[in-house]
Amino acid sequence: MLETSFPALNSALQRARATVAPPDTDALAGDRLEVARAEAISRYVRAWETGDFDAFVSMLTEDAILSMPLWLYGLDGRDAVAASLRSPATWDGQPRPGRYAWCPRR
Repeated sequence: MLETSFPALNSALQRARATVAPPDTDALAGDRLEVARAEAISRYVRAWETGDFDAFVSMLTEDAILSMPLWLYGLDGRDAVAASLRSPATWDGQPRPGRYAWCPRR
């Protein structure tokens, strides 16, 4: 009916699909995810280093878990993590900016 070969029709169909296909959203989504990840890390480090525990706790999920080597126990849940991090025992005194700093791995 179209007076063309089967391979020619397949080729035309592939070109048509490529023309109407949306742009490669995987690359865009990956870029957005990387930007969001970098922003979250920056907020986390800033909250920790400045002692802004309200900002820090706001980033935790309800099911947050905190464990560290050498501790004999772990902390389960946002409230337990927040209580421990606000404790003077954690800070060898009152929580204060500059007590701990994050150093990126190389």
